[in-house]
Formats: sequence, C-alpha cells, structure tokens
Amino acid sequence: MAYTLMYDQKTGKRVSVNDKYVDDYIAKGYATTKPKTTTRNEIIYDADSNQTKYYDSEGVLYRTSRGDKTSNATHSYDSGSSGTKTSSNGWVLMVSPDGRIVNTNPANIESKLARGYTYAPEGARGGSGGGGSSSRSSSSSSSRSSSSSSNLDDAYKEQMKALRAQIQAGIARAKGQYSNIISQAPQTYQPLRNQVSLSKEQQLQALRESLANQGNRGGTGRQAMLGISTAAENQLGDINLQQQNVIDEANRAIADIEQQGQFQESQLTAELAAQKLRELLAQEQRAGEMAEDTRRFDVDFELRQQAEKDKAADALRKQFIDTIGQYANDYQARINELQNDGDPTNDWQIPYLKTARQGKIDDAMAKWQEQGYVSEDIAAALGKPVGTMTEAYKLKLQDAARQAEVQYALKLFEDLGRATPEIAAILARYGLPSDAMTLNALKTQYSINKPYTGGSGVEEKPWYLQ
Repeated sequence: MAYTLMYDQKTGKRVSVNDKYVDDYIAKGYATTKPKTTTRNEIIYDADSNQTKYYDSEGVLYRTSRGDKTSNATHSYDSGSSGTKTSSNGWVLMVSPDGRIVNTNPANIESKLARGYTYAPEGARGGSGGGGSSSRSSSSSSSRSSSSSSNLDDAYKEQMKALRAQIQAGIARAKGQYSNIISQAPQTYQPLRNQVSLSKEQQLQALRESLANQGNRGGTGRQAMLGISTAAENQLGDINLQQQNVIDEANRAIADIEQQGQFQESQLTAELAAQKLRELLAQEQRAGEMAEDTRRFDVDFELRQQAEKDKAADALRKQFIDTIGQYANDYQARINELQNDGDPTNDWQIPYLKTARQGKIDDAMAKWQEQGYVSEDIAAALGKPVGTMTEAYKLKLQDAARQAEVQYALKLFEDLGRATPEIAAILARYGLPSDAMTLNALKTQYSINKPYTGGSGVEEKPWYLQ
C-alpha cells in the first residue's frame, strides 16, 4: 500500500495520504508541494476584530484573546520553512518519530522530514526538556490553564468532527461505485437470462413442429424437450452464479473500504490526541506560569511521554532486529554508513549489526572447517580466496593420493604377476624393496579391494600412512 505526502495549501498542514484518495484530497485543497506561506505556530493580531489569534503547529486556530497581545508573544522564526521554531544557536527544533525534541542543523531539515520528523510546536525546548516553574500565583495559573484547555478541547472536537466527516464522505464516494454495481447487477444480467429463455422457447417450438410433421408424439419427443429445458436451466444457473460473484466481490470491496476508513479514523484520533497534549504543554510554557499544580501536570506528562518513547523505541528496535537480514550482503558497509552519517540517533543499531556480522563470520568459519575448502559464499564472508583449503583438508587429499598410488602399484603387480620399474619406483618412495615376496606380503597385509576409509586410530591405517 503506497502513500503520498500532501500539504494543505491554506494552513500548511502535512499529511500522509493513501494513493487511492489523492484525488479526494486535491479536491479539498491539498497539493504535493508546500504552500508559500502558512500560519503554523503563529500569533497574529486581527485589527478588524481587535483580537489576537493563536495558531497551532498544524495552522489550526485554537485560541483568541481581546486586544493586541503580539508585543508580548514569542513569534516563530522563519529559517526557510514557515513556522519552524529555532533554538538559541540558530538550529531548528524538531520532533523525532519516537517523540524526542532534537536540535537540527538547517541543512538537514529536508532529510529529517523525509524520515518522519516534524517541526516542534511553539514553546518547545531542545534536549530532554525540563519543566520550568513560575513565581506567579497558583490560582491565576489554574484559571488560565483551565480556560485555555477548554478552548483547546472545543477546537480539537471541531477538528475531529470535520475530519471524521471528511473520512465518511470519502468512504461514501468510494463505496458508491460498488453499490452501483450491486444495484445494477440484476438488470445487467437480465438480458442474458431473457436470451436463454427465448432460445429455449425457440428450440422447443422447433422441436414440437418437427415432431408434429413426423407424427412422433412418444417418449423420444419428451426426452428431447427435457434435454432442451435442462440445458437452459444450467445456462440460467451459470448466469445467476456470475451475477452473485460480482455482487460478492463488490461487497468485499465495500467491507475493505469501511475497514480502511476505521483505521484512518483511529490514526487521526491518535494524532490529534498527541497534538492536543503537545499544545497544552506549549500553552503552559508560553504563559510562563508554572505553579505547583502545573508542575505536577508536567511531571506526569513527562513520565507518560517517556513511557511512550520507551515503547516506541522498543518497537523500533524489534522491527530493526526482525529485518536486519536486509544488510546480510555487507553488514560492515551499513556499519560504516551509520558511523559517518552525522546522526547519533541511529547509532544504537551498530551493536546489533556487529553481532549479526560476527555471527555470519562464525558460521562461514565453521562451514569452512567442515567442508575443508573456501566456496564462494565463504569467500564473501571471510574475505579469503575461493578454493583456500584447511590443513586438515590438505592432509586428507595427500592421504588419498598416497592411498591411490599404493593401491595402483598392488593392482598392477596382481595383473602382471611381476614387479616393474614403475612398481619399484612407487615402493622405493616408502623405503621398501620391490621383490615378489615383499609384494605378496603387502597384498596379504592390505587388500586392494578394501581401501583405507580414514579411520582416526593409527592402528587402522595401512603401513604407508602411519
């Protein structure tokens, strides 16, 4: 299933859209390119209404206040992407896929966005973050927090309602074509049924006329009529089955669409819930009022956030371990890539890659020792030339050669009945004479029909291998 990254051309909101629904989102005002300007994380004064309007990280209006409050507000800094929040060193604050707020070099923003990072909301702090405290009164902070939270709840409820309506509208449009197929199926296949019925009647009429002309009104005519009727009924059954298959397929498609809509709605609900929590924290940070009740909220939020981070990190780690085999061709190349990409957030993968690489090397070494020579797969893992043999394998080949040489000499002696210079030369290598008495003794000691099979004990080896 493929997805396309799209942007709301009014607010700059970025969403991942199933390719099936790209046209629907284009009709809603989305495009695959970023809009030139957005109102993400902006605080704007509207002179016509004498109101200060606050927009969240998705460009959605979540709060208004009377009068011009922009002089006391902290505005976003535009470093090439509208609505980005920068840290004191000029780098951009972003939120990683596992929820961490990190400082990002402006030159790396595009690559981070491609890997699932998003811009941090207004008021976010770099690093692990920490809750500040305010010297203002707890009652004042609680009052403002309650009011802003209520406004935020209302804004997100409206946003969720609108998104659900959009999803349901998309589902209805997608289901419409299949519902139309179901409703039109009877009239689509009825002409085929009519044709079968007409053909049946024509054949029966022709048969009746033929029988009447022949004067045959007995069992032969009834049998022929029964055959025509049976064939027509079979054809009608096939047409009905085709119609039912089309309807069943359309119903399955409708069920898939509804299931996908439910999944998309659950994703949006979770996303909005996360945005809501981030904006609640951002409001508290912008107001600068952190009384005891706010401090408790921050501590609880950070604990829950850390739990989610740990859960996400565990899921990411498990996914990486399950798919680590994709780097099996060259684990070291991936290790080098991670060590030199300037991104410390993925360095945790390196120990797993090193372990997998060592396991591959150990397996290749064990296979080499077992088969005795380096094949292509072993060469790729150990970096040794193909054909390199172990010392044990070399000795095995040498033993086999000696065995074949002596066996050849004894067989030659048995065939010729005398010792030749060639036989004498072979036996001389082992310091033995080549007279007939010696050769006959050798034949008795070692049968040429029972060659040496590689026993481990010295007593099992023939004299020329001991």
